[in-house]
Amino acid sequence: MTTLHVFTARVVWECASAEGTATLIGPDVWDEYDRVMATERRTAVFIAPSRIYSNG
Repeated sequence: MTTLHVFTARVVWECASAEGTATLIGPDVWDEYDRVMATERRTAVFIAPSRIYSNG
C-alpha cells in the first residue's frame, strides 16, 4: 500500500491524499525518453486508488 500526499499553499493550506497500489512506469520502447528520465531521476507513478480523501 502506498500513500501519495499533495499539498498546496495558495490562500489556505489544502491537502489531498490517495492510498492504493503504486506501479512505477518507465517505457522500455522509447530509448530517448528512458535515457532522459533516468538522467533526471524521474519516473511516472500510477496509483490504483483504494481510498481518496482531503481536508477541503
